[in-house]
Amino acid sequence: MSNISRRQFLKGAGVATLAVAAAGVLAGCSNVPDKPTPGVPDKTVHIYYMIGVQPVNGEPVEISVNGLATSVTYETIKANIPANVAADYDCAKKNYDIEKDGTVTVNLQKKASAKPTKQVMIRYHEGTLQLDSGEFTDFINYQDVEEDATKIDLSKLELEKTDYKLAENEANGIIKAEGTKLYADVYVQKK
Repeated sequence: MSNISRRQFLKGAGVATLAVAAAGVLAGCSNVPDKPTPGVPDKTVHIYYMIGVQPVNGEPVEISVNGLATSVTYETIKANIPANVAADYDCAKKNYDIEKDGTVTVNLQKKASAKPTKQVMIRYHEGTLQLDSGEFTDFINYQDVEEDATKIDLSKLELEKTDYKLAENEANGIIKAEGTKLYADVYVQKK
């Protein structure tokens, strides 16, 4: 075992500390953004947008990125999704690594569907008289509502297009069941 002076020990510890700090700084450089950097030439990246195992359009989308880039940002990936891809497909919100061969693979997924809905028949009443929907074709006769809704959206009835307006009635729009059918009574009066 060799003798190390206190001064040599502190000097060695300082060098080790600097080495660890430098490694952390250099590690941060490994993920260069895809945005242009002055003085650095761009490189071409081929993005394969996939639905299942099939590439969209059978060909990659070519983009130019910073020559030092190691990944492509979510924003760039999203902005370059081919126009013919259905609007209900999207990509994961992350940065995508550029492979050594200059390609990026993006698996498109179907967006989560909206909440289930149910269809409600709307029955219009003027006082105690039920209006016949056949005669009043300007009225909206059905409305799709969320599965757990207990009332229809009265603002979507478009009564301004008719000669009627909503009458004051606390039962307006409440969803009820009649066998397997759902309905809502709406009370109206002449304008």
